[in-house]
Amino acid sequence: MSGEITFVFVLIGVAAALMASNRVRFDVVALLVLLALMLSGVLTVDEALSGFGSSVVILVAGLLIIGEMLARTGVARAVGDWILKKGRHQ
Repeated sequence: MSGEITFVFVLIGVAAALMASNRVRFDVVALLVLLALMLSGVLTVDEALSGFGSSVVILVAGLLIIGEMLARTGVARAVGDWILKKGRHQ
């Protein structure tokens, strides 16, 4: 195995461990992985940042932002409680 392949596998393992430990937010881990791949030369800057131009990435980011807003304002809990209440009676 070449050094780049080993580095990527180790990086995946470290990222998985950080995400599983729940000590570091997922978005921070993802950005750190992206930064590590760029700084190590595995990816060029253009390759690393090309995903941010995808409409799917923008859509997922928007959904995460809306979901967080609904959770912080209590709307998600209220809707969840209403669904649970309706589900128990049937």
